[in-house]
Amino acid sequence: MRTQFSVVVERTVNELNGIACLTWSDVIKSKVEIFSTRSFGERVTNYHSLKAALSTHGSIVCRKARLQGSLIKKLRVFVASSPHDENYYQNSFLCEVPIATDNTLTIIALISNALDQIFVAGIRYYRCGVGAVEMTSDEFSQQDLFMTNNNNPELMRCYDHINKRWGNDSLKVAVEGASDKWQMKREFLSPSYTSKWRDIPKIEC
Repeated sequence: MRTQFSVVVERTVNELNGIACLTWSDVIKSKVEIFSTRSFGERVTNYHSLKAALSTHGSIVCRKARLQGSLIKKLRVFVASSPHDENYYQNSFLCEVPIATDNTLTIIALISNALDQIFVAGIRYYRCGVGAVEMTSDEFSQQDLFMTNNNNPELMRCYDHINKRWGNDSLKVAVEGASDKWQMKREFLSPSYTSKWRDIPKIEC
């Protein structure tokens, strides 16, 4: 098949005969951008609450980047009030990452600096988010001769392992905070009947 047609046809014939040629990881391409955004359950006016929300989004973006083996080169941080407000406010800041990284601590530090540039007191913020808008593979990252590489893959592997074993947010950066005031409202979220023990229907006879 390969001689007469191509390697694609050869793989097709092998797959039809039950011989696996491609895994899901070979088929699924890495994302070129990763965003984490949410609307608030109730309006946020406090700087520290907004910082906690953005830091949480930054942590999510870093986790997803590590999962696909990517390093972040550029990061966009944005905040906005509701478009229905009389004084609508929206702003964003593009962070240039000196050395491409997947380190949550480094990214949260950049988010903190970005928030100082775009935060305006008195605005009732309705939405915020963080996005990795330019990434590179962790296998082919370009280093800088004159800058210290603060990436710590061992620490991040440990961080991810703990959260995978005990559940997301079991371990998190202190700036993310423990308050849920800025979290999205989920009173009417559909139960997870097939994936959470607490949501399995109970029948009493």
